[in-house]
Amino acid sequence: MENAARVNRPTRAIVDLDAIVHNVRALGDLLPPDTIHMAVVKADGYGHGAVPVSLAALFAGATRLAVATVEEGEELREAGIEAPILLLGNLPLTHAARAIEADLSLAVYNEETLEALSSAAKEAGRALSIHIKFDTGMGRLGLWGERAMRLADKAVKDPHLNFEGIMSHFATADERDLSFALIQLERFNKLIEEVADRFNVKPIRHISNSAGTIALPEAHLDMVRTGIAIYGQYPSPEISRDVELIEAMRWVAPITNIKRVAKGTPLSYGSTHVTSRESIVATLPVGYADGYPRLLSNKGTVLVDGKRAPILGRICMDIFLIDITEIPAVKLGDEVVLLGNSGDDAITAEEIANLTGTINYEVLCSISKRVPREYSTCIEVLKEDLEGRGYKSI
Repeated sequence: MENAARVNRPTRAIVDLDAIVHNVRALGDLLPPDTIHMAVVKADGYGHGAVPVSLAALFAGATRLAVATVEEGEELREAGIEAPILLLGNLPLTHAARAIEADLSLAVYNEETLEALSSAAKEAGRALSIHIKFDTGMGRLGLWGERAMRLADKAVKDPHLNFEGIMSHFATADERDLSFALIQLERFNKLIEEVADRFNVKPIRHISNSAGTIALPEAHLDMVRTGIAIYGQYPSPEISRDVELIEAMRWVAPITNIKRVAKGTPLSYGSTHVTSRESIVATLPVGYADGYPRLLSNKGTVLVDGKRAPILGRICMDIFLIDITEIPAVKLGDEVVLLGNSGDDAITAEEIANLTGTINYEVLCSISKRVPREYSTCIEVLKEDLEGRGYKSI
């Protein structure tokens, strides 16, 4: 299904929702029957489209969703999704009322946020579910030790708050050496025991991201939060490939110009590439404003009819050049693959990340809004199936 808000641009990112369904199910197969599967759809579903990805994930068996901002949660609610949504990130205190209005659960990591949420919930006349975040070694959000216990104590006693969950986050579960991740898990389990002993509560326990879900079965606990893996990406090169994941995005663009240039012709800004032979050069209508990394200048490749075509010169804001001298019969309008498969070859987000010194997460999240998203599975089919099964989340 094509995105209804599509802008009239020649490039497009095609999202395979069947791949999302496959990945969510493959990850779900790793879990004990009673472990909740939460799909992380923040950052517009890691660039894939939060609403379509959410529908696919719920269809595949996930029962909860996670976002990073109030706006992201509101978008899902406006689309008719009623599944529980956890806001993982920083919440501006002024947005507390909006979070309650959108019926979001909130990660809480300091007393100021707890108090703001309690006041907003009291004013709204409805209880708000919260997940206390403990810092077991990530060093970002969350409390540790007695401060964490004081926060939990206030949450338990507050009549306007529902102490629904207790959470932490792995810092190194995507590395070959899992020793620090195991230390974090041990710390987390001790905190869980202390909370249970002191306050006689049993909140939902969760610490595992995609890496923890794949590499640390003992960390599945009551819930896992899978993000990058549901999009068909492994969290790092060191994570086991035993779980089959299918990349969900394919980015393509047509050739908009072809010309033959002489040996010694400088190309693009700065003349950083000078042809070493008579060459056939093609132009693509994509650039760094679309999220195609400028760092691929003079070293990346694209796929034309299943064959590698090198990038020539610097990538510009809106266009870049490729060498098609060795690829016969190329013509204007032919599809070029920037990300994904063509023939027997494929350009992966991990390959692009390695060439540009970053991670596959950033490659996907950086593809800008001006690249239209299209969906290979009709979103309405997913909605109808969920509703037909009496699922109350749509």
